[in-house]
Amino acid sequence: MAETESKAKVTAEATVETAAPAEAVALETPQASRRLVVCAYPGTGEQLSKVWNKMTGEDPLVLTVLKDTPLTDTLAETVADPEISDTFILVPANCVPCSPISYDGLKGPFVFVDVAGSRHYSDRLPVFFSKEALVEVLSEDLKDDESLMKAYYKQNLHRPIEGGFRFGNLVTPVYRANPCENLVIEAFVRKKFVTASPEGYKAIAHLVDEYLLG
Repeated sequence: MAETESKAKVTAEATVETAAPAEAVALETPQASRRLVVCAYPGTGEQLSKVWNKMTGEDPLVLTVLKDTPLTDTLAETVADPEISDTFILVPANCVPCSPISYDGLKGPFVFVDVAGSRHYSDRLPVFFSKEALVEVLSEDLKDDESLMKAYYKQNLHRPIEGGFRFGNLVTPVYRANPCENLVIEAFVRKKFVTASPEGYKAIAHLVDEYLLG
C-alpha cells in the first residue's frame, strides 16, 4: 500500500511539473487588445503616437512604413498580428488628428475627394477594418491599393463621408516640402485631420509639436 501511494505521489508531481510550463506560456500569449494601428514614416512614429494618444485616449500600435510600402502588405501584417483585435482602426501614414475624437468617431467611414471630384479610397484617412472581411478582400485578385480599398468600401462601408481640401472640414493634405504654414495652422483649428507625404510631414512636424502637443 505504501509503495502504491508513493508511486501516485510521484505521478501527480510529474503532472504538475509538466503542466506548469504550458500554463506559463498561456499567460505570456499577447491579448488581442490593440484596436488603433497608426502607420508612420521612419522617424515620425514617436510624435504620431503621442498626438494620437492625446486626441483619442487610445494606446496606438505604431507600424513604420516606407513611402512605397503597398497598403496590401500593411493590411496583411495587421491580419496576422495576434495583438491586434478582430476589428480595428488603421491610420495610414502620415495622418494627424487635429482635435479630440473618439474611437467610434474614427469609424467614419471617410473618403477623400480631389478638386476634380474624384473619390480616393486609399488616401491616408482612417479606416475601420474587420479582419474577417479584410481576409476576403485580400484574397481577391486586385491590381493595386486603390482597387482593394474601393472593393472593401463597397462590400463593408456604405455611403462614406466625403471631404476635400476645398470643401468640408474633414482634411487638409500637405504634400509639398514648403507648405504655407498659415494654412496648416488653420487646418489644425478647423479640420479633423491633416494628412502628409514624408516631405510634407517633415515640414510641419514643428507645428504639430507647437499647436497639437504644446
